[in-house]
Amino acid sequence: MPSASTADAGRGRRIRWARRIRDLGGAALLLVLLVGFVLVTAGPRVLPYQVRYVRSGSMAPAVPVGALAVYVPTRAADLVPGDVIAFVPPGRSTEVVAHRIVDVEATPDGRAFVTRGDANARPDTWRVPARGTGWRQTLALPYLGYALAALVRPVVRLGLLGALTVAVAATLLVRLWRPGRRPVPDRPGAPGTHG
Repeated sequence: MPSASTADAGRGRRIRWARRIRDLGGAALLLVLLVGFVLVTAGPRVLPYQVRYVRSGSMAPAVPVGALAVYVPTRAADLVPGDVIAFVPPGRSTEVVAHRIVDVEATPDGRAFVTRGDANARPDTWRVPARGTGWRQTLALPYLGYALAALVRPVVRLGLLGALTVAVAATLLVRLWRPGRRPVPDRPGAPGTHG
């Protein structure tokens, strides 16, 4: 039968491993969130993709309100019916719409895409010129668009920065003042020791 001190030592090892796993899990989660934040906010400025959050239900249920949609540049010649594209409708100012291509028509100005929101009964009244390069949706992540919408607000960004600062400071203080840390004893003959 193991002695009490052996059982205590085994329990102590298990607790240390559990703490290490917890710490690594927390660090991994923080790293994933940080990388995701950079990919969503800074990535589109330097890499060839765009992210947008879905504000209307015209593409539901395939792309619900609040989803985070990712778009990549695609030549118009490579776009086909079934693709979801982001575009500024002809004759509109800067409003970006994301609808599915349902048909391709020949017009006096060349090929044009007929688009429609999945939740809409009829195709859109406009025709999107099928030339140059456009933005094709490659991914839609439900609910993550709400987070992107919140990050646009300065008060939220400032609050996140403050929370991150407090979390880092608290972690450092806990590590500095953690009870149970024992000083390393001086070794005989080591520099700065007597004896």
